[in-house]
Amino acid sequence: MNIYPYNMYFLYAACAFLICYLIIFLLKTMNFLKTMKTTNVSIQVIKDKADHLQYVSNAIKEQNQAKKTIQNKLIKILLPIAVSIIVTYRQNDELKGFKGYAAAGKREFAKRANSEIIKRIFTN
Repeated sequence: MNIYPYNMYFLYAACAFLICYLIIFLLKTMNFLKTMKTTNVSIQVIKDKADHLQYVSNAIKEQNQAKKTIQNKLIKILLPIAVSIIVTYRQNDELKGFKGYAAAGKREFAKRANSEIIKRIFTN
């Protein structure tokens, strides 16, 4: 079977198909590159915001840790004072009610007024 006159038509058709395919491929690639460019910008914005949030989160954690250490120190310092106020209240029969606790507190703070610990608590 001789298809000699049609061989060139098949070649032309294959070349036209290849050119169309390459044009479509290049258009799709260009759209993909544009999408990647905008996506990279969006990803960078998200990374910047995440870094900022991490910084804020770390700062909040540090503040909370500082507050906890201060609270722990105050508890260690003020708990014995509170216990001594309660003991003073219970030992003195003249003290009654809330005013009695206030009077016991005044007595204890008067006793400890020269204490360096009390000065540090109330001057800072």
